[in-house]
Amino acid sequence: MPFAQAEYEKDFDTPDDFAAFRDLLAQADAGVLALDGDHGLEMNRSYEAVGRYVVRQSDLVIAIWDNDAPGGVGGTGDIVRFAGQSGVPVWRLHATQDCAPVWLPGSQDLRDPLLQPVDAEAALRNYLGRLIAPPMPCPRHRHGTLGLVQQLSLQIAVSNKP
Repeated sequence: MPFAQAEYEKDFDTPDDFAAFRDLLAQADAGVLALDGDHGLEMNRSYEAVGRYVVRQSDLVIAIWDNDAPGGVGGTGDIVRFAGQSGVPVWRLHATQDCAPVWLPGSQDLRDPLLQPVDAEAALRNYLGRLIAPPMPCPRHRHGTLGLVQQLSLQIAVSNKP
């Protein structure tokens, strides 16, 4: 959060939004990080700081955004632009229209359209496949000391058979 929870909760417009936030907060097992931002005149800078922090900790940003030009410091468009400049790819879902997701590779300049249309779902699958590769198979005898002991005991048992 950009600032302490009590201050952050002042930004919710409806009781439903407030309740949804509280429900999400209750599911945060590891706790929640609240930055020491200010809810006063520099509130947008506080949102910018938390957005940039999230981007710097991320391999992928999922942005639910209306694709409007960045309206100011710390807004979704500003943070999506920061992600692109930082080399973090963005999977954009449109906030208000029913349309296909958009894949913005980490170096994409938001002012320039992609030269070739990209299958966003295929691009995301490819990226995640490279990011989260399955573990390499490991032969049974390479399971550390316990595996070695088991293998030796099997060899002894086989050699002691009449």
